[in-house]
Amino acid sequence: AVTAFSDESPALDGPALADALSEEVIRQLADDARLRVVARDSSQAFRAGALDPAQVARQLGVALVLEGTVRREGDTVGVTLTLTLHDARATRVRWSDRLVRPTAQLPQLPRLVAQHTLAALGLSSLPPPRHPEPPLAAFEAYVQGLHALRQRTPEALLAAREGFGRAIAIAPAFAQAHAGLATGWLAETDYGVSFDHGTALAHARRALDRALTEAPGAPDVLAVQGLLHIKLREHERAREPLRRAIALRPSLAAAHFWLGVSYAHEGRPREAMPHYAVAAELNPLDFQIRARLGTETMFAGLGEQALQHFDRARELAPQHPNPLWGQALVGYARGRLDDAVLGYRAALALEKRRADLWLELAWAQADLGLPALARQALAAHRSHGGWASDYGAVMLRQGLGAQDGAPPLPLPAGPAAALGDWLGAALGAMQHGDAAAARQALAEVASRWPLEHTHVHGAYGVFLDRMPPLDVAAVARWLQQQDADAWLALARDEIARYERGGCIWHSLLHQRARLLALSGEADASIAALRAAVEAGWRRVWGLAADPALAAIAARPEVAALLDAVRPRIARQRERVQREGG
Repeated sequence: AVTAFSDESPALDGPALADALSEEVIRQLADDARLRVVARDSSQAFRAGALDPAQVARQLGVALVLEGTVRREGDTVGVTLTLTLHDARATRVRWSDRLVRPTAQLPQLPRLVAQHTLAALGLSSLPPPRHPEPPLAAFEAYVQGLHALRQRTPEALLAAREGFGRAIAIAPAFAQAHAGLATGWLAETDYGVSFDHGTALAHARRALDRALTEAPGAPDVLAVQGLLHIKLREHERAREPLRRAIALRPSLAAAHFWLGVSYAHEGRPREAMPHYAVAAELNPLDFQIRARLGTETMFAGLGEQALQHFDRARELAPQHPNPLWGQALVGYARGRLDDAVLGYRAALALEKRRADLWLELAWAQADLGLPALARQALAAHRSHGGWASDYGAVMLRQGLGAQDGAPPLPLPAGPAAALGDWLGAALGAMQHGDAAAARQALAEVASRWPLEHTHVHGAYGVFLDRMPPLDVAAVARWLQQQDADAWLALARDEIARYERGGCIWHSLLHQRARLLALSGEADASIAALRAAVEAGWRRVWGLAADPALAAIAARPEVAALLDAVRPRIARQRERVQREGG
């Protein structure tokens, strides 16, 4: 592990230089496949001299710890780097050195440190660099961009892109700066507020294309290429560059992580889990990796293991809402709606601006028989920037309205109308017997589906018990349209794909029950619904109004099934009211 270097320069201007130097040393050492090098996110949680190296080694699970201090004397005098390699198991210093170089050679220092470290370990040196190091001014701009990128705030992302842009202006062939710029634009889709996703991804593609031109085989560049494909939902295409990056640099935790994501987004938890596990070994203090491991083990039906991962994520980041969110999801997955609601509320107590959590809380409260609280959470979703056309929001709004006898949602109008709005309108029109409006809405859905379906549809949406193709099929069946079978076939293939991928979800069983009911297999549908309830499905309040289940809703077996589960929901509701109002 290479801990964050300490900066002892007379004119301290923050940790940017020291952090960048140690990060670049990590990158250089990781190019030697004989070494297992801990990722920067974990190793740089420690700064040189702040903690006993043996403690650092235990927390990171390594045998060797490299510490360093950097001292820069102005722009012309020079740079001094003092290095110490600790053998933590023997509690001794394996090697130490002091490097003094002119300031102009600052960009060459990380590679020099890596060479000296390998020599101290008795290993052959790295091969010659494929590209010359950038000039000092370009490296300094790159350092500022890298430091800002790590902060992941909208303001910092702007500063990061400016820093990388300055580096590129000085050294147009600086591949790492182009890759950093691409990463900055990709981060805009998660943390930024200045650009829509399409614009950010277009900028990222241009920067990545230049990075690939300058360094087509660089592991960092290949990893960014894989991430871009994931952002574009091209998961199969993402795997080839990610695997190449791992083959070239086995310690590249980010590539292992994104390879796991590529499988997770397709509903293939059993294939995602091993890649997340390797990423967690290489980056043991990153709580997000632990949270992802929790999610995928939960998707695979391993609830207790999932909770262990979320507990560890919470230990690593006690003030972040995601570990508590994960615990809420485990509650939902097990049919323990009280655990889900209380978990969501605890997460939102840490960060109330999470619109996605407000929407999931709204659904959980509706499932628990608390419609007034569900409406409050739905309003909070909207007030905190949630998309009104989000299919989950549209469907919940419509379901709660139907309980109150409210009229159907009007047909969408204006350019802001999205696929989710039209799906909701089609269902509402059918439920109120308006065939003309349903037919118009369904035609709009069919025309928009090829380009917009990823906005309303995906593995996580199915886990949350939403499957738009079956909703469309229900309307098409009611209208006696021939394309109903095509929508059913789409849903059938998707359910089968998630089942093959190892997903064990009560929602998947519920969706299979809907599929079978629409296909005229009533007895098989009831059997699937019974299995869903036994697995934890609790959305009983919406069954009577679900057109996909109309063929079995009045069957006595279904009534008995729902009567059996309602007392459990009532007990969970009482706990929530007792503990949280």
